[in-house]
Amino acid sequence: MYWLAVHGGLQILGRHRHDLDLSPDAQRDVPFGLGATVLWPHRDLVLRNLHLVGVHLGLTIEAGSLVGRLTAAAELGATWGVREERHRFVRRGGLLLRENRLVRWRRDRDGRVTESLLCAHRARVIYPAPGDEAEAPEVSSWGR
Repeated sequence: MYWLAVHGGLQILGRHRHDLDLSPDAQRDVPFGLGATVLWPHRDLVLRNLHLVGVHLGLTIEAGSLVGRLTAAAELGATWGVREERHRFVRRGGLLLRENRLVRWRRDRDGRVTESLLCAHRARVIYPAPGDEAEAPEVSSWGR
């Protein structure tokens, strides 16, 4: 739902993020730091729709996978995406940590692009460290 909200231009008022990096990039469907934990009935993800039309976030399970969709009553007038920066793995006190910053971009109909810092992350890594494996993890830009 967080991924949908970010790419749908919704305002993020609150979010509880993972404090563990559970899997290397090859096993991800979204970039590091773009997940959100869900613990019912707590308010882990709080969103605000600032669009002039209503939006609907929908989740279904299809062929064993969670599939999300954002639909709107009319055109939203822009597209949104995420760019990762300052990505790195660091060791501190015997722990392997992964850090990055995610920047959300918005492209208006006229082609104008604006960017804003979405969030910064630091999480403990629980898989083998890059460099301890045959290949370093692949890090890329998402959504552009």
